[in-house]
Amino acid sequence: MNSSSVSRRVFVVGSAGMLATGLMGLHGCGGSGAATDESDAESGSGATETESSAEPLLDESYMILEERDDGSRVMNDTLGPIEVPEESFRIACTAPAHTSALLLLGAVDKIVAIDQTFANGGWILSKYPQLADVPVVFANNETNMEELLNQSPDLVTYASRYGDETLQQLQDLGIVCTGGMLQEDGDDVDFINRVRDNAAYYGLVVGGDQAQAAKNYRTEFTAIREEIQSRTADIAEADRPTVCEISSAGQQLQVNNGTAIGQMLIDLAGGVNVAKDAAGESAGPSGQTIIEPETLLGYNPDILIIDNQGFCDELKKDPVLSQLDAIVNGRVYIAPTGAMSWPYNGPEEYLNMYFFAKCIQPELFADIDMEAEAKAFYEKYFGFDLDDEDIKSIFALEDGQTVADIFNK
Repeated sequence: MNSSSVSRRVFVVGSAGMLATGLMGLHGCGGSGAATDESDAESGSGATETESSAEPLLDESYMILEERDDGSRVMNDTLGPIEVPEESFRIACTAPAHTSALLLLGAVDKIVAIDQTFANGGWILSKYPQLADVPVVFANNETNMEELLNQSPDLVTYASRYGDETLQQLQDLGIVCTGGMLQEDGDDVDFINRVRDNAAYYGLVVGGDQAQAAKNYRTEFTAIREEIQSRTADIAEADRPTVCEISSAGQQLQVNNGTAIGQMLIDLAGGVNVAKDAAGESAGPSGQTIIEPETLLGYNPDILIIDNQGFCDELKKDPVLSQLDAIVNGRVYIAPTGAMSWPYNGPEEYLNMYFFAKCIQPELFADIDMEAEAKAFYEKYFGFDLDDEDIKSIFALEDGQTVADIFNK
């Protein structure tokens, strides 16, 4: 990690009081608890070193509704208020995003059941050989309840697609379930902070070392965002390059419009989302919207950020689309993929903020060593070192290419 990385990560936003105790009518999984909704308001102020064990874990009172003397907590969950013990030790995960969040927080040895999609492999699975012995309990939106109970979970991270009947069955068995942090919808949702807080939330639900990791992650994530914002805030609109973030859906061309996290990332990094007003079929959680090739030609962005190499190659081979300014000028970037694709609401958004900044304003962020940042992040949070092959895989490098070469356009 470079020296600037160290210096910007030594503070933590201060404390906030918990909501009043005496909550009534708690419901859901696990004895006396279940879940609710979260507001996006922040409270508290002050700075203190991350090493201080006396300070509160987070400054967001909307995550923890109540803290009790025995260490248990009432969490503001999508399932309703849930009561969790001081620490959970045996966790079943119904979705890859949940598993990735737990891996981020150093909880691999607490995972006792996973879903089929995660078990199917991918780069991140290769880094945790111990998961090969963890049973696959969740598949095709169905639960192998007998095998799940054999694992004696004390916490289930629950995806709604598995249905209310399964959820009720787990609740009746007294197993604590979490659906994730209750989200506040509306036109002013901060999608970047939502990713940050979701990861932090799981740490607070699990407790133990994961609670401290959640605090560190949230603090450093916030510092990175504020650093980027401080550099790009005063860039005039006329000096901001136009950017189009492309997601492929088979052979269909999708752009990320102005309704989700891609818009905020491009703004933060000092660009203009040329597809901000795209509307139509297949708007996904990151604003993915199917467009015609002619529409992309009309956008003619300065920069393309594409989520996979194969689709990028197809664009470059197309006799018409290959004439886009971004392609002609070599301003085409492949979004990295680690545990998840970095730009899509996963824990590696921590790194993706820097990646977008370096793609969109490379001179302004020339001091950020993307490879060093990635190595420090995965070692600190996921607990393993990246070798040369890992770097090549994550950044989709060609033979002989370095991470620094990506940004030297």
